[in-house]
Amino acid sequence: MARGGIQNYKTGWKHTGPKESKKCFQKVVGKWNKLPKIILDTAIRLKDAEIENRDAVELIKKYNKTDCLVYADPPYLLKTRSQKMYNIEMETEEEHEELLKALLNHAGPVAISGYESDLYNCMLKNWNKSEFKSHAEQGKLRKEMLWTNFETTKQLSLFK
Repeated sequence: MARGGIQNYKTGWKHTGPKESKKCFQKVVGKWNKLPKIILDTAIRLKDAEIENRDAVELIKKYNKTDCLVYADPPYLLKTRSQKMYNIEMETEEEHEELLKALLNHAGPVAISGYESDLYNCMLKNWNKSEFKSHAEQGKLRKEMLWTNFETTKQLSLFK
């Protein structure tokens, strides 16, 4: 027992204490206990995926096959967001046009995400477009778009 100690001081460590229930279950520990299952579910889902870190246009051309799905999540157009956030930015619309042209010429299925923009809407006008809500910088709620050259299902989450 501590005498004169501060009893209600919260440290920066993520600690919520036990929930008010009959069982002693800590919220943070409970989340950590679920992590192995989440990792296994993700591993099963991505077991046949190939992930490479190189120039996007080069990759799209390399894998230009009918059975190869390309998902592109480039830095969004600067004019659609509030700040630069990436080590490697796509600073000009010309860079986005080059990427979009490569995706338009891809022989297989393509999905690309971004914020609403005239450039994307114009160049991808014959593609399907889905809209969903996401959290952006500083937790702001934004409308994000997913353009695809194929029909999509309603599932827009990895684990639904």
